[in-house]
Amino acid sequence: MSIRGYVPTTTQPPARVKKYGERLQLRKPSEDVTECFDSIRSTFTYLPPSFSPGYFPCYHVSFTPTRLRLEGPYAMQSNRSNRIIRRYDEHKDHFIRVDFRDEEGLSYCSAHCTMDGQTFLENRVGDVLKNGFELAGRRYRFQFLAYSSSGLGEHSVWFIQPFVHPQEGLVTAQTIRDSIIDPKSIRDYQDTKVQSLLKQPSKYAARLGLAFTATVPSVKIGSHEWTEVPDIQSGSQVFSDGIGTISETLGNRVWKAICHEDQAQNAVQPSAYMVRFLGYKGIVSVDKELDNVDGNVHMRLRESMRKFPGKVPEEADIEIAHAFLHPNKALVTVLEDRGVSQDAFLELQSRVLAEIDNVDKSIADCHRFLRAHSLGRGGFDLARILEELKKFDCDFKEKRTRTMIDNSFFKELRAVAKLHVAVRDMRLKARIYLPDSYHLVGVADEGPVYRDAGYDNIYILPEAHIYACIQEKSNEDPDWLEGSCTISRSPITHPGDVQRVHAIGKPPEGMRCLFGHMKNVVVLPSVGRYSLASCLGGGDLDGDMFSVIMCPELLPPRNAEPADYSSMNPYEIKDRECDVNDICDFVVQYINSDVLAVDYPKNGNKVVLADDIFSKKLIRRNPDWMAPEGEEESTAFYRSTRALGFLYQELVEAFPHSERMLQGSGNGLPPGLGDSNAPASSQTGSREDPISIVLQEEVQSLLSPGPTSIDPNDKDEHIVHLFNKYVDELQYICATHTISNTPGVRLRETEVVMGTLMTREDDPHDRLRNDCASRMRLHVGELVRDVKRYFQRDSSDGGDSDGKDREALLFRLERAWSCWNYSLRQKTPQGQCEFGAASFGLIALGSVLHCLKELSKI
Repeated sequence: MSIRGYVPTTTQPPARVKKYGERLQLRKPSEDVTECFDSIRSTFTYLPPSFSPGYFPCYHVSFTPTRLRLEGPYAMQSNRSNRIIRRYDEHKDHFIRVDFRDEEGLSYCSAHCTMDGQTFLENRVGDVLKNGFELAGRRYRFQFLAYSSSGLGEHSVWFIQPFVHPQEGLVTAQTIRDSIIDPKSIRDYQDTKVQSLLKQPSKYAARLGLAFTATVPSVKIGSHEWTEVPDIQSGSQVFSDGIGTISETLGNRVWKAICHEDQAQNAVQPSAYMVRFLGYKGIVSVDKELDNVDGNVHMRLRESMRKFPGKVPEEADIEIAHAFLHPNKALVTVLEDRGVSQDAFLELQSRVLAEIDNVDKSIADCHRFLRAHSLGRGGFDLARILEELKKFDCDFKEKRTRTMIDNSFFKELRAVAKLHVAVRDMRLKARIYLPDSYHLVGVADEGPVYRDAGYDNIYILPEAHIYACIQEKSNEDPDWLEGSCTISRSPITHPGDVQRVHAIGKPPEGMRCLFGHMKNVVVLPSVGRYSLASCLGGGDLDGDMFSVIMCPELLPPRNAEPADYSSMNPYEIKDRECDVNDICDFVVQYINSDVLAVDYPKNGNKVVLADDIFSKKLIRRNPDWMAPEGEEESTAFYRSTRALGFLYQELVEAFPHSERMLQGSGNGLPPGLGDSNAPASSQTGSREDPISIVLQEEVQSLLSPGPTSIDPNDKDEHIVHLFNKYVDELQYICATHTISNTPGVRLRETEVVMGTLMTREDDPHDRLRNDCASRMRLHVGELVRDVKRYFQRDSSDGGDSDGKDREALLFRLERAWSCWNYSLRQKTPQGQCEFGAASFGLIALGSVLHCLKELSKI
């Protein structure tokens, strides 16, 4: 049977095709693909997928040189849709994501091409973009629509199949593009710089892409409540490039609108938001003084934030692309050229290796490790589960006052975590995790604005000074960064991209400080010879993240002059306005230049290279830290004497068999490091399970005065259905998000829980690995929320959002406890733990512990 000719007519056939894709990945090498499909047709049971309200299940198509691969549906980027999808919510099945990859799933890359890449891309990618494609027998062909900036980086774009809208009539790709940017409004605008937008394919496409950024609609704001104001600048230096302000009142409204969406327990209310508003793009920081300046104006947007003009409606949505809730640990690979000693790097790496050794020692050490390295999230929140179990005197090792709860599943989870940090991050990527260092969004000091407006006693942040206050949770004390530090942004290509500055600590007393209330952002000065952001790799304040490193041993002895990052004029068509074919040509050129041209998406100026540039090798051998897994002893690599070399060599000695460990049984882990399919003796039933024994008395006392409110052996058909549905989707996740094309290879359950991919592959797969891991985390996050919805009395929402209502918490506790007990009983005939049972139980256990914690407060 030809799958290409298979035309789905109901909801079930696409799901059957989805199951076929999973079965194809898991087949035996000797099994025929037609046999796979016939097997699915005869045995398939349809379990309808469910998504949280507002979530967009998006189908994907991948074009390779010889094939068209169908994937999905996946929860869309960041589990949010964009303004165009929301506008046509009733027709969202007419939108599809399309990406372009080679046969192994890698991005096209001229650097690894032995043929004429430009001609091939024009014929394959260009033809699809310009002429569209047919799919599933639909009446209209799918047409290229647009792309977001992040999508272009992944060689992924949006296509649309035209449809008839009850109010708008026939909706096509061109009608949507014209509704985003009205060409007539651009032509009528009295500014030649604005008018030139219609002749600049790269910039025009980027402006269209603002409407396709994944956002959450927060609140509506009237036209009288916002205004455009000039930028803060001195001469040619712009200190407020891409940043505006909102009042505290509006900030509270926005946070109230999106907090529930983000499920931010104990989250610190953000001091800044990344916004998309009409034709504006950038960051808005909370300005507490704005409420007192003019009661009507609650948002000030800078000229530099306006990307294109348009009609100003009476009311418009403020769309939130990102709320900056928590800081991230900074990652640093090179400071050696600025005078930092090699011993400093080795000492920092030794500390992390010591943390890795301690992961198995106690729950407390494991909890700290998972939190520090952001592992085990995605809805499972393993670190929080361990933190709560510790309160019940549980631990990995048996002690006089502690209950030993360790099992093979926990052991394998820890093994994945250790290998991810030691091998994937440190050894293969030269990433060193630094203490007291943070990754923060940059905002501007608004002090000069108020000083120039006549306000007295205003504190202005001096040149080469920064302000940052870190607060992880609302119930924790804030930490003001103080002292000498370095600030940088990625990528670092010049010594001057790392600047030594001074963090001022707490705001000065007795003066009006416009940024004194801000948390989890870094405030940059709005005075000086240069804009600090522009010195750091040509950055700005429209969402750039900056690494602030407080480690004294990594401070360079002196500053280096910053490089000149003057921007080029964008490529412009001289004699006509650009059309969609010009945008398609730009996408083709971007893919061909992706390995080199960092600024190409912005200015459209391609890099012209000699035909044999990639065939010439200036250095015959590479340093050993560039060696792929399994080639550490190859003569193609020399022993490096730089800091990166010493760091790599120390890790090779610490993990000498990492190549074999990562291959393991073909799934990413070595035998002996733990396996969730271990014999039943290590995954016992609920009556003997140590966690159940520890929790049972408190759970039963809350659910009923009697000792047997729940029969642990009761077989609830709803739980059986929920578990089967969970396992079915988990199998699909494990089969489709692996980067290996080898039949039978899939992700392990523990990789999914930890949110990482451990399959061994070579360097070119790094981008694919990151893409697959990101999709996997989004996909599994939605799956976990689907399970949690069952626990709740009101199943229309997911997550930990029952609030503090006692009856709702008790309802949820009873369901979660039943699911936890059910998971413990799922064994194979050989007495092993069923696939999916351990992670399903982990979701239930997390909800049980959450309910017990909240009920103790009532």
